[in-house]
Amino acid sequence: MEGRSRARRAACPGCGYWSSRIHGFYLRFPRDLPTSGKLVVMSLRVRRFVYAEGSCPRETFAEQVPGMGKCRLKCCSRPES
Repeated sequence: MEGRSRARRAACPGCGYWSSRIHGFYLRFPRDLPTSGKLVVMSLRVRRFVYAEGSCPRETFAEQVPGMGKCRLKCCSRPES
């Protein structure tokens, strides 16, 4: 399964500044629970954005895709029942 965000911009997780300048991208491979006994393999294309505001120490940041876990989390988040 492959995925990518269609959002045109993303907010810096440090200060909330919105940027639409793309620096590059990388692939993330979040794990999911097996479905019908079969392993689920996902690749998520995540963009890195250039940070243009001088008040934050970050120069670039990666977009956060809702429902796909935090930056260093290896598993997808599950909804609470």
